[in-house]
Amino acid sequence: MATLVFIPAFWLPATLAAQAEAYVNTGMRNVRIEPASASAFSGLSANERSVVAFAMISRNEGNLSRRSVVLDALNALPDKDAWREAAALYFDGNAASRAARLAALAARQGASSPAAQLLLLEKPSAPPAADSLSGFGPALESAYAARRMLDESPKTAADIQRILILLELALSDAGDIPFADRLLVDLPDRLDAAGLSLEAAIMARAIQRQRPIKELEKKVPAYLLRAGDFHGALKTSESLDPMIYRNMRRAIQAMDWMILASDYRKALEIHSKYLAEARPIGDDAFSGFELSRSLLRTRSAVLLYLLGDSKEALLSLDAQTKSKKFDIDVGYARLLQAQLLFEENMDLSRQIAEDLTYRAQESSLYLLEYHATVLEGLALQRQGKDYMAWINFVKARGIAASHLKHPPTGALALGQMLAGLKLTPGGSFKAYMAEILAAEDATAEHEAMQLLRFGMPARHRPLLWKKALLENLSARRLKNDVVEALQAFLERPSVHGASANPGGLTGLADVRLWNLQPSGISPQSFPLQKNTALREKSKAQMLASLTEGAVFLIYSKKEALFVHLSGEPVVMKSGFIPLACLAGEQGGTCPEAMKPLLDALATSKTAYFQAGNMPAFSILSSPQKLDWRVVHAPDLIAVNAASDGGAYRLCSSAELSQRKAKTISGIREWKGSVLLLGAFQRRSATSPVYLSQIRCNSEPRLWDLDRFVSIPAQSRWISPLTSAGEAELARLLTRSGAEWIQYDEKEADDDLLEELIDGERPDGRYRVIKASFAE
Repeated sequence: MATLVFIPAFWLPATLAAQAEAYVNTGMRNVRIEPASASAFSGLSANERSVVAFAMISRNEGNLSRRSVVLDALNALPDKDAWREAAALYFDGNAASRAARLAALAARQGASSPAAQLLLLEKPSAPPAADSLSGFGPALESAYAARRMLDESPKTAADIQRILILLELALSDAGDIPFADRLLVDLPDRLDAAGLSLEAAIMARAIQRQRPIKELEKKVPAYLLRAGDFHGALKTSESLDPMIYRNMRRAIQAMDWMILASDYRKALEIHSKYLAEARPIGDDAFSGFELSRSLLRTRSAVLLYLLGDSKEALLSLDAQTKSKKFDIDVGYARLLQAQLLFEENMDLSRQIAEDLTYRAQESSLYLLEYHATVLEGLALQRQGKDYMAWINFVKARGIAASHLKHPPTGALALGQMLAGLKLTPGGSFKAYMAEILAAEDATAEHEAMQLLRFGMPARHRPLLWKKALLENLSARRLKNDVVEALQAFLERPSVHGASANPGGLTGLADVRLWNLQPSGISPQSFPLQKNTALREKSKAQMLASLTEGAVFLIYSKKEALFVHLSGEPVVMKSGFIPLACLAGEQGGTCPEAMKPLLDALATSKTAYFQAGNMPAFSILSSPQKLDWRVVHAPDLIAVNAASDGGAYRLCSSAELSQRKAKTISGIREWKGSVLLLGAFQRRSATSPVYLSQIRCNSEPRLWDLDRFVSIPAQSRWISPLTSAGEAELARLLTRSGAEWIQYDEKEADDDLLEELIDGERPDGRYRVIKASFAE
């Protein structure tokens, strides 16, 4: 997905953004403030005039040539003398004397005077209360309240939600925020430390709308890296330093960023233009091996593979292994050969890895020996030689313990899990499961990272080990363990990919992923309290649903694993389904691939799936017969208070449910417990399915709902199945404790909708989607 512009001029360099046509939001309207003019105050209330006046003073504080224009504009105010005197003092006073002079003037003008308000800016040791800043406008006042909330790290998802609601105007409006450079300059750092890195970048630019702040602009690339917007980070870095590629270290870093962005062509372009003849020093951020010209060429060969040219990639790697002298460069190229050949030619891959273990051991290249030993073990295990594979894995653990500091262990734990299931099927596999899941959390199936950083075989299928583990637990009749494993798999929310982080609570999973990558920023921790009570409730619901049959859908990037559990003792059936088939595709092999799942759903009452994924409405002829449940990470649940009230209709057909639903023009007018919502539409047929581009008429955007609306628990949202962004809408509504009903508008009539509004479950084609913890 492409990087999206959330607010106007966001991706402009700060110098250009500051020069854009300026206005300020007064809480009632937008008022143009550049150029400063007396006409700006026409028709405004007293409070609005104050906001506009302060915005003019703030914008022109550092512009000597514009100060007299501002003072002339202030003549239009009823209390012009007080304003002009305070503004002139603020403009002319130096930092050392201004506070004392403003204090004297405020004593003379009064507690609510312009001088008294400006004096609030001069007391860094005594931070003002947010409500004392109302004269500077709602954007500043609420953003400052969010800043004060961040005096302590957010503890819960609800804390994150409250901070976002306070930042609504600052994040979604492109107007000036008066004196933000004085009162909010540390807010981006605070947001970044809370896991709101995209919001940190947006706020950094918002603060600079009046004038660029070089030290703040330098921080924007780091915020964007943690948010996963590697293209944005590179673009900003290039604007800060046009000569960035003349610095070899920075050029390698730019190549790294494009690999993380999965823009392998751009990464290859950087290599060929700036690094083809480089002689770098230090360690490779991805593999941990020593950097060299050969290592960069080896990495570029892997990029060719990822672009689909496996033949050229293997030829390139082979050319780099022709040296008579075995060293780390030759060894690393051979290791990657073995990784790329793993599925294509298993025996050759194993032979290469085995040879590498001996050569690396002779040369005391312990990291290379470790990876080769693990890879050989994985090949042996796949070939049914589990005992020999286990010997390799034990050896690899020993190498790691004796010679390496924190090597990646995901591939090793995967091997021990698969071999252990065969050798000791009655054992406990929880430690291996936790180790593998931690590695998966750190890669999110990013193929380049799996190959270059974690030493995984190419074309790794992360659902295979999950199926094997669940089959083992089911065969041993460990029903509780089966459900606990399923819950652990399903609680991992899908991430959106590089440059597609929607931000907010939804994007926190993305920030946690990209924060762990070797992009040049220091990793941080973003712990939130887990809602253990709701997690236990979710588990209890899962266990109870097995009696009548339940299907669990676990997604990967290319396929899904379905698990059907029913009866007592529980009987398990499972299988793999291509994602295209689960998304409703009818052709090719889909009918055959879908049949086992459809048979399982026909004998089930409940279907569970991960937040951010959702099976298509069309896969069943009667979706209303199933109870559809979204499973959420327990620390990303933000259940709000329930709301009593009637039904409302927003941007839906005026002909539908006129008797039941009152028409409203904006989401802020919704005060009830039921909302009949029209279809969200993408901006165009070719635009990405992305929160800020998905709208229901002019309002709301799905992005706004995700951030700035406190959705009541137990509220009911009803919308047609043609709505875009359905998986994100399901994630958003159900994590708040609301339920979402999709209906087929081709078969719906007013009577059906009225029954759904009333909470009934009539005959008809629709489905009800709730969180797994909901009643």
